[in-house]
Amino acid sequence: MFDSDPADGNPFGELFLRRCAIKMGRPAKLQMSSVQRAMDALREKNLVWRADWGEYVLEDESMADWHQGRSRRPPE
Repeated sequence: MFDSDPADGNPFGELFLRRCAIKMGRPAKLQMSSVQRAMDALREKNLVWRADWGEYVLEDESMADWHQGRSRRPPE
């Protein structure tokens, strides 16, 4: 759903925060604290893991294919 900034791969960068807000129909950019809480929730559910500060990776790469419509079935 949300790609990180191509320049730095950081989901907390300005461009990413603005693009997320637009996709969510919000008038202003998202706050970093909101994104951090969301990323922490995804980590708790073992959907992503933090490779480094500001760098998150999907636990199951097939989830990206499913989310981007390249697969009709969600990963098991």
